[in-house]
Amino acid sequence: MNIEKIKRENSKNDIRKIAGGIVIKEGKILLIKRRYKPNIGEWCIPAGFTEKEKNESVKDCCVREIKEETNIDVDVIKEIEVFKKYHKERNRYEDMHIFSCVPKSSEIIVDDEVIDAKWIKLNELKETNVIPEIREIILNYLQGEI
Repeated sequence: MNIEKIKRENSKNDIRKIAGGIVIKEGKILLIKRRYKPNIGEWCIPAGFTEKEKNESVKDCCVREIKEETNIDVDVIKEIEVFKKYHKERNRYEDMHIFSCVPKSSEIIVDDEVIDAKWIKLNELKETNVIPEIREIILNYLQGEI
């Protein structure tokens, strides 16, 4: 068995959980512009890693990350997708749990974790530089496919 295969096998036990939310209000979706790898400078839904040491649920993580990155308070409606991916440079698997959320506020205050955050019109989503996998999930959600 080669070293790369052993690393992949060991990393299966280290699956990191990420949670994020699709937040829509008045024909606009809340997106953040990523400051850090991967996908620096691309737009994405607000999201981040669960706090493993606190045994944080993915639902609570979703609410926390949206608040931290954008200052928007939300209610989670339901989980709509789990996006699984192996990150070679991080040598681990990641499960991204995506929730539909309803905003309880609308004034954005950008956190230093992101370059920008804003409400983008849904009809401008296809022309916006959104991470492709995330764009596909958002569009499927909007079309009622998930």
